[in-house]
Amino acid sequence: MAKSRFLDGVAPPGSREAGRPAGLGALSSGSSPPPPRSGVQRGTVRISGESSDSRVPSTRGACRASRGRRGRPCCCDTRIAQHDRRETEAKTVYTNDDDKHCFPEFIRSSKRERKSQQTFHDLSSDSGEEYGVHRERIPTLQPGQFDGSTSWREFLSRFEDCARANHWSERTMTVQMRFCLVGAAGAVIHKNPRSGRWDYARIVEEVEAAYGPSSEHAAAIGIELRQRVHKAGELLHVLRDDIYEKVSIVYTDHSKREQDSISVEVFTNVMGDAEIVQRLLEERPRTLARAYEIAHRVLNERTIKDAYPLPRIQDTLDTLSTAKWFSTLDLASGYWQVELTPGARQAAAFCSRKGLFEWNVMPFGLCNAPAMFQHLMDRVLAGMQWEICLVYLDDIIVLGKDVKEMLQRLAQVFERLRQANLKLKPTKCCLFRHQVAYLGHIVSERGITTDPQKVQKIQQWPQPTNVNEVRQFVGLASYYWRFVKDFATVAKPLHNLLRKHARFHWTPECQLAFEKLKELLTTAPILGYPMDSGDLILDTDASNGSVNIC
Repeated sequence: MAKSRFLDGVAPPGSREAGRPAGLGALSSGSSPPPPRSGVQRGTVRISGESSDSRVPSTRGACRASRGRRGRPCCCDTRIAQHDRRETEAKTVYTNDDDKHCFPEFIRSSKRERKSQQTFHDLSSDSGEEYGVHRERIPTLQPGQFDGSTSWREFLSRFEDCARANHWSERTMTVQMRFCLVGAAGAVIHKNPRSGRWDYARIVEEVEAAYGPSSEHAAAIGIELRQRVHKAGELLHVLRDDIYEKVSIVYTDHSKREQDSISVEVFTNVMGDAEIVQRLLEERPRTLARAYEIAHRVLNERTIKDAYPLPRIQDTLDTLSTAKWFSTLDLASGYWQVELTPGARQAAAFCSRKGLFEWNVMPFGLCNAPAMFQHLMDRVLAGMQWEICLVYLDDIIVLGKDVKEMLQRLAQVFERLRQANLKLKPTKCCLFRHQVAYLGHIVSERGITTDPQKVQKIQQWPQPTNVNEVRQFVGLASYYWRFVKDFATVAKPLHNLLRKHARFHWTPECQLAFEKLKELLTTAPILGYPMDSGDLILDTDASNGSVNIC
């Protein structure tokens, strides 16, 4: 027969409880326990490491002799019965908090509780040996502490097991979890303050984001990202795309704009120049995104301006009159395909909270960047512009009268770009089209019209509430002034708000002009190309309030 332990109600000789009724009495080998009283639930205790048959009934009054409280149900009746129903094998048996006593096989106790100990008889069928049991309160199981150096999944599983065993409420779980998080893991919830109280789900969410499986994968990618070096012969756009991909994995919780800023930061390398450091530290920014703007503004103020002209958009659009087929090409981050010289890298250096950095490629925002890039494209496509193709910065449009001619011209343009090591972005290229979008317009064999996407933005524009919003709306609408008859006359009330020292006052005339411009741009006509031959008639109209040019 398997050996089982059951607590007798007989008090040890010499104790204060010895003269009181024993209640249950000693059970000899082979004897059966007395039936429980009415209303008392019978339970069993399963001892860890023993067979499932080694169960001993728990009856009321087993602890009455040691407690000295008559008429009160013993904690062993209900608590041990619940313990048995859960089919939990453990060496520690928990009891009601009201009774504040239990029968552990091993557990440390406080100094005060160690003083109150009683020795009971181990009643088994084999022998009547004594079994020493501490009559004390069992502390709740503790899952330990988590500092981020171990597996978060294992700790969370252990914590939830302890919570179920200790019957913690959600509020208790929240408090216990905050005590268990120490070191770097404890700083996670302090670094991410939120409005309202912290609850258990939010704490787990924050720590999961920092130490979960995804973050472990991101940490490995982050190490690879820091070790990423531009190899000899590797194309810059390949390096940039690889960095973008890794940054999106490591910084999944960041916005797209923040990921772009981090990618640019990784794309640069650290440099040291005391003079540049001193110059840039005068206006040290708070964020990396502002660093570009501040550094470029300081540099632009001290840069000799390049007067190389950009093509006029009107002249570019008028040249499309002889074409029936169109193909648009767009460079992949055109500015970043131009490497800087060592001297230019030092001049374009910028300072951030993480140190001093210099650009390897030409960044956006430099005052001479558009002129320099346009000069580069004119040299790459020299002898082909205004006949085979048109170039405005990184936007290229190839013209053709038929498919055969278009194929020949595309081959010529591709060969020039290949020789210059300039890469295109396939998703932004449109080949062999009768109608394409170019420079904010829709161009076709019939003529030029407005871009529906930009017109839709104008239609959805809310009513301006200050001068800056008026300036933005007028600037966008003015881009299509050629498609609106008497544009200057219609927009005069809005232009009056943009005068120097003028007070902003939205009048009914301003509202009428605002709505009128939206309506006229919605019904804008298709403008034809100018004829190369024949006579042109210029029709002028005098006005006291505006000047229109046909």
